[in-house]
Amino acid sequence: MSACTTVEMGSAIYRSAPLLQTPMEQVIRDAAPDCIFSDMFFTWTVDFAEEFNIPRLLFYPNNFLYHSISHSLRVYASHANVKSEFESFVVPDLPDKITMKRSQVSHLFVSKTHMGDMMERVRQSEECSFGVVHNTFYEIEPDCADNINKIKGKKVWHIGPLLSFLIAMAVLWRRNIVA
Repeated sequence: MSACTTVEMGSAIYRSAPLLQTPMEQVIRDAAPDCIFSDMFFTWTVDFAEEFNIPRLLFYPNNFLYHSISHSLRVYASHANVKSEFESFVVPDLPDKITMKRSQVSHLFVSKTHMGDMMERVRQSEECSFGVVHNTFYEIEPDCADNINKIKGKKVWHIGPLLSFLIAMAVLWRRNIVA
């Protein structure tokens, strides 16, 4: 994904992910693994792990802060209670007070989209997974890591940073250095 130069290009790659299912299934069958470590967009690996009675770990390239905010927006929908795009609201149930404007909320939480449907399938596949792995590390966001452990109710691991740019942006954003 780091080679993608536009949102459309990235979206096209994600839409083509199902084309990998059949060849990937054959590779997995041949390898006879003890566990499946799956990218978040390969939701079909949940069924495959069940078929082979092996655990599936879901990998998120995002940090804990992103998932804490996403969870709160999905569960509480506080953005729906503000009257204008530029009115602020507090994102509930986070370790720190974070305010947003409705205009800052991703379209995934505002309207029905293909990507929103895909993210819902990812969320459902997470519920069926043995655990989740995030691209972050505890020391950079300990409060959010503890919050995610509380929210998920399952095993959560942090590795990384694998994509240092994303981690750096999360730290800068959390410290209000970038908007």
